[in-house]
Parts: sequence; structure tokens; C-alpha cells
Amino acid sequence: IVLEQLAVPQLMVSGTIVSWSADGHASGYEVSIDGIVISDPEITMTQGICSFDVASVRNTQSDDRKYSIRIVALGDGVAYKNSESSSVEVTIPGTGVEFPKEYVYDKDGNKYSVVAIGSQTWMCENLRTTKFADGTEIPSASGNDFKAYTSAAYVNPYSTAEDVEKFGLLYNWYAATEKNPCPEGYHIPTEADMLVLEKYIAPEAADLGDELADVPETAVFRGDAYKLGLKMMSSAYDFGGTDDYGLSLVPGGIYATSLSKDASASTKICVLWMANESPTNTSKGVRRMFQNGRPGSARGCDSKVKGQSLRCMRDNPDYVEIVLEQLAVPQLMVSGTI
Repeated sequence: IVLEQLAVPQLMVSGTIVSWSADGHASGYEVSIDGIVISDPEITMTQGICSFDVASVRNTQSDDRKYSIRIVALGDGVAYKNSESSSVEVTIPGTGVEFPKEYVYDKDGNKYSVVAIGSQTWMCENLRTTKFADGTEIPSASGNDFKAYTSAAYVNPYSTAEDVEKFGLLYNWYAATEKNPCPEGYHIPTEADMLVLEKYIAPEAADLGDELADVPETAVFRGDAYKLGLKMMSSAYDFGGTDDYGLSLVPGGIYATSLSKDASASTKICVLWMANESPTNTSKGVRRMFQNGRPGSARGCDSKVKGQSLRCMRDNPDYVEIVLEQLAVPQLMVSGTI
């Protein structure tokens, strides 16, 4: 049986809305944004014209943001097969308002921007300090010497100071936990800290997990349907994120005895150490991984001796209990009906 192929949708763009003539033989339409298929896209139909508003699934940023939209007419598999795809570009205008930012400094004097996200405040850049917060040096090594460390160490995998500025240094898990490497008033996030952030960004995602004991040994991507990872990742350096909250995760890569999957590689990743040990293997630490081409955030563990990126978040202010003085009990008197 030879199925007839549906006609390619002829797309038109008006503002943030993509529209096309409805095909009476199509069983529906597949909508993709920057190569990612949107689940249950909200397509309206008026007088034979289908419309999809890109702004309904993409937040407004401070700057104009351009998206590639692809539409496929879906066949019924009986008489008709899917059409070829049709693509257009849609620009969502920026607000012109930058994320409100402050700045903090590490012991080397490096300056980092920070941004408030929900109840938390996070650094918007990967750590690149060579000293702990108490001023002591973090040992530096590379190759097999770096992998041999079972105490704090960092590696500089890049050849230029500019790349270090962009992607930060890479640290083993011990450097994240033996002492505090963050600027004063900041710390390496725990698993619980990261879950608070993820659940704020993707509150409807039911697969994010909860307790530390639930952390898997190998990386498991979660929040894919809600683009959790993309909303945390930068669009810079071809990382492919939308950076909806200003966290601006960048692809610093990973280091064992050499740098792999870095900012210049075809498969770009950002891997962040958490300040927790694996609940099942004392040779591993908990981490998060974000990967170009993957919409979610990967939860898992890895060997403590590998070099990965660090981000810092602000300490919670000390809780101050306010005790209110109770008003005196009213003393009532009755006179008639008063």
C-alpha cells in the first residue's frame, strides 16, 4: 500500500504567531522549537487557518530571542503519511530589562555576577578561584597527577585566560567539600539546594525526585517535558539553552586525565558538583549534568577524582524569631443591649 504524502504546510509569521492553512487530511501537527518537539502544542483553528503562538511556550528575555520553528502535518498512517517539514524563524522581542544582578569576589579577587531565583541567590558564572575562602591554596595538577589526588585539587584545562574567564576552572569533589572555595557568604549547593531550584523552575515536573537517598548512580535526565535544563543553560558558546532565569550555565566540560566534552567539542556539557557524597558509593560524589541537545537536567553521581565545574549559592540568612506581644484580653461590661 502506497500512502499519499500530505502537502508541506505553508507557514506565515505575524509577530510571535506562526500560521498555516489547515489540511483536512491531517490527523494533527507536530511543532518543534530549535529541534525540540513540543508536547501537546496549543494550536488554534479559525476559518481554516491553524495558528501557534511561540510566546505561549517561550518566556520573554531581556534581549530579542530568535527561534527556529518546524511544523509537520501528521498523516493517519492508513491513507496518508506525514508531510515534509516546513520551517520559519520567529523572534520574541526582549523586554530590554536585564536580570537584576549583584557582584561577589573570591579570594583571588575574581568578580562574579549573582542573580536571585525564587528564594535563592546563585552565582551566574563558574568558579575560577585557586584559593579556599580562608585564603589557603587549592593544589593544582593535570593528567594522571590530577586523577591521583584524593584531596582537594583543581585543573586548568584551557590554553587561554579568556577561556578560563568564560568556563571557569575544574575541581575534584574534594575541593568542593574539604573547605569552602566560594566567596564569603556563599557555599557549594547541596542536593537539597539544587532540588529547590529545579522545582522552582519546573514546578509541574513529577520526575525530579526528592531525597538524597533517591540519587541514582548513573545520570538520569529529568524534567525533559518542561525544558528544565534548557531554562538553566546559556545560549552562548552554542550550548543551546534559553537561560530563562539568568543562571547562564556554560559548557565547562569534564576532566579525568584530559578535558573531554568541553566548549569546543561537538558534545558540550556542564557538570556541577553537589556537596554530597553518593548515598551508595563512597568513592563518588553527587553531580548535575546539562548537555547540548538534551532539554532536561541529569541527576547522578561520578568519581570524586574527576574535574567538574562549581557554582556557588548564597547562604541562607540566620533565622530570627520575632515574638509578638499579646494584647490584653478585653474586659467586657453589659448595659442593656450594649
